[in-house]
Amino acid sequence: MNRVLISAISLLRKNAVPQPYNDNTFDAMLSNEACAKYLLRNGPRPDVIIALCTTESLEEIEVNDYSITSYGYYKGAVKEYCRTNQIPIPKIRMIRISRREQTSNHYGQTLKQIMEILWEYGKDSQILIDTTGGLRNISIMTQSMARLLGYYGFPDIKAYYVNYMEKRVFNDHTDKQLEIMEAIAQFANHGTVKQLAKYFQDSKYEEIKELLAAMQEFSDSIQICKTEHLPDIINKRIFPALDHVSEIKDARANREDISALQQMVVYIKSQFGWNGIDNQITPLTLIEWCLNNGYIQQAVTMFTENIPKYLVDAGLLTVNNPQKYRPPLLHTANEMHWLYTVLIDSCSTQMNMGEVIKKLDGIKHFSLQTVRRNLPDFSLKLTVEQEAAFKGFLYYYVYIKRAIRNILNHASENEKPLTNPQRAEFRMYGVNIDDLTPSNISQNLTDALNLLKQCIPNTFGG
Repeated sequence: MNRVLISAISLLRKNAVPQPYNDNTFDAMLSNEACAKYLLRNGPRPDVIIALCTTESLEEIEVNDYSITSYGYYKGAVKEYCRTNQIPIPKIRMIRISRREQTSNHYGQTLKQIMEILWEYGKDSQILIDTTGGLRNISIMTQSMARLLGYYGFPDIKAYYVNYMEKRVFNDHTDKQLEIMEAIAQFANHGTVKQLAKYFQDSKYEEIKELLAAMQEFSDSIQICKTEHLPDIINKRIFPALDHVSEIKDARANREDISALQQMVVYIKSQFGWNGIDNQITPLTLIEWCLNNGYIQQAVTMFTENIPKYLVDAGLLTVNNPQKYRPPLLHTANEMHWLYTVLIDSCSTQMNMGEVIKKLDGIKHFSLQTVRRNLPDFSLKLTVEQEAAFKGFLYYYVYIKRAIRNILNHASENEKPLTNPQRAEFRMYGVNIDDLTPSNISQNLTDALNLLKQCIPNTFGG
């Protein structure tokens, strides 16, 4: 395995003198020189050094009465240190950064040359990055390069920083913090935990193991569209595990970058709909999370399967005699049966759902008065002002369940086409039935959620 050090050569000062670094273990005039000597002495010892040189670092300057370039001094100092200490001299490969790249602040050509050299030595090479030397924009470029190398599959990347004031060389955890923030964002935005699990695979903390297990369950469930228990996974497993991580006080936590994870706890929660107080994440907020992150089929499944139970949990629906409404035809909870039967419009009356369906003439004639008269065992906690919003929600629910979900599940061949009066009835309530693109499906779901939110008690949350 080769070890490759990447270093942007800084400029020598005219009055530069050797300075002692790391408790007088070596002297250096350049910060890059200090980083190279530190690694050559303490390891990991580089076999190759890629020296990034600006035009200025290749120009001769007068230093203590003799002319030399900054790069020439660096190269000579490294070789002399190796000879004095009987250390194998690393191969030094210079890349010239053009003045055009410096002025435009775009380093595409430099990055290309770096990658060409690294590919020569293979992906199993250990990459060592000196983040100190050179101009600030070049230092930022080297940190960005660390991310690029990670994307290309270089598994072992370490960064180092030279503190000129303290005259010490440190491990630079900037790249690691960027890595963990990116891994956290991948979970919060896409539900994938692979990168985060890899980052903490050697963690000894039970709190971290608990969190990763909960996140993995969520990730598995969302990927296979198993949405029934997603709110419970968030509320009962992930959020408590995040709280446990926040409570880690062990001094070793900083070395494992747990502090970076602790700082991101609020961000993770907020991405799933947490509002900063002790609220529960509901199917509504998770459906919105799915839509925001492109999980259209998962959003549709959660909408059709989780919303019925949510109406009961939110206190919107109460069933006074549940056993009466649990026929063998439906093995799910009574509130699911109620929603499947009450939310029936004229386009699906061919379904034989029992006596309850016959008592209601579909959504067209839905009203609080009709429910009270024909379904005395059911109670809807709605005001007269909320009645229209709930009726609109019913139209969306029926269309999304009967049409959109079947199309996504490739089960639409058994569906009867809508008649013109039925199409007009759906359109009257704003349902888009003409074009089942992802954007229109998302909009239908969003409109349905907005109507339902108008009916949910504020104390329960949306």
